Amino acid sequence: MRTRGRGSGPARVALVGIIVMVAGCAGTETAAPEPESAVYRVPVTGTIELGLAPFIERSLAEAAAAGAAAVVLDIETPGGRV
Repeated sequence: MRTRGRGSGPARVALVGIIVMVAGCAGTETAAPEPESAVYRVPVTGTIELGLAPFIERSLAEAAAAGAAAVVLDIETPGGRV
């Protein structure tokens, strides 16, 4: 019959795993979070008419000038010209 030696088995495997994880994390550095860019929301309501195009163009230009990461067109209309 074979007897277990000191420090063998699942406990030893777990201990080695913990040591490896701690050693792996010891030399890592966390990067500073990048500043968040704004997301512009452009509300579009009512009937879509010819005057909407200049409004959308101005809104997109304003968002681009501000360095927006994205623009969301929030459209709540019954339709109209497309």
